[in-house]
Amino acid sequence: MMTTSTGSMNLSPIVGTFDFLEDGTINIFTSQDVLFDEEVITSFRVTSEFIFYALTRQDWMSEFLISNPDSFKTFFESLSSEKQSPRLTLIKGGKEE
Repeated sequence: MMTTSTGSMNLSPIVGTFDFLEDGTINIFTSQDVLFDEEVITSFRVTSEFIFYALTRQDWMSEFLISNPDSFKTFFESLSSEKQSPRLTLIKGGKEE
């Protein structure tokens, strides 16, 4: 399993996670084990919403992939050989407003 961390590498409690499943589903979990400041939870939710927004923007995805051609060479090759594009399912959660 590959793990990529950003920010400091201390042992801070996990606020939430994104799980990308093989079938294209993305599960978002918010930790229930620790009481976080409301700003922390709000930040996680806004970041989650932004990531889903970015994934729906084909122009952003195209620009991102074009600007990183070496990193995504395998991805481009797989697109030309696949007959069916992946499907993502948004699972909504969190506090209703």
